[in-house]
Amino acid sequence: MTIDRLTQQNIGDLAFPCALRKSRWIRHPQLYRDKALAYLQTVLDRHIFGYIAVDGTNPVGQILVSPIRRAGVPVQSVRINVLAVLCTWIDHKRSRQKIGCALIDAAADGFPDAAGLLVVDTHAPESLPVDVYHKLGFQPVSENVDRSIVYFPITESSVDVDFYTPKLEWDHVKPFTFIRRDVCPFMIQLSDTQRRVAGMFHDLLPTEEIPYEDARIRSDTVIPGFYVYGKRVPADITTARPLKRYIRQAIRDESRKMFGTAARPHFEQNL
Repeated sequence: MTIDRLTQQNIGDLAFPCALRKSRWIRHPQLYRDKALAYLQTVLDRHIFGYIAVDGTNPVGQILVSPIRRAGVPVQSVRINVLAVLCTWIDHKRSRQKIGCALIDAAADGFPDAAGLLVVDTHAPESLPVDVYHKLGFQPVSENVDRSIVYFPITESSVDVDFYTPKLEWDHVKPFTFIRRDVCPFMIQLSDTQRRVAGMFHDLLPTEEIPYEDARIRSDTVIPGFYVYGKRVPADITTARPLKRYIRQAIRDESRKMFGTAARPHFEQNL
């Protein structure tokens, strides 16, 4: 097995093997992999860097990292040279072959002056469980029911970070706002599900879609995702039915702010 750095020359053959493995988390693997590849080609070696574990010609693991300020994670660090791990994937059939350790070591060796690697785990069902990162040498920084933050030291033994709640902080925010960053096949599929559900409310509520790079210019407290009335939909809402419930409740809450508890606007009565 070898660890190769992802480049513009090998990305098409090697990147996102996770999407092509049989998985209950993704319905159209080639479609979403192609979309993720198209985005990664525009940012690779600029603010996203990747390493791939290869056995012969077969990819068996992948890691993507990014400088913390460009990573799209809801964490601020006093040290700008912290790298965020955007994703780690290991072929489950090879889970006892230290592929994860080799990927982490490759990322650390590739950035020897970095303070360390940081993972913000929102407990999304398709992501690598945080206890796997513990086994790979990551130290706990913060943990609650919504998220876990773990850290792998390179030049700094520890790091102070502040978690913030993602929100849109500019004028005239649309009720539905998509902050798009197509760096993950699974997240692209989730965005398509969110758009489909949002379309059910299209006659009631206007929608806006903004690339993440543009949204960063407007606000420092924004990360990729789907926002309803300026608040990001929680990461554990990944299917249509709970998303509909979330949107309906958000509309009710917003209408009560606007009209009070006694009034029931026409659109709320039709939810």
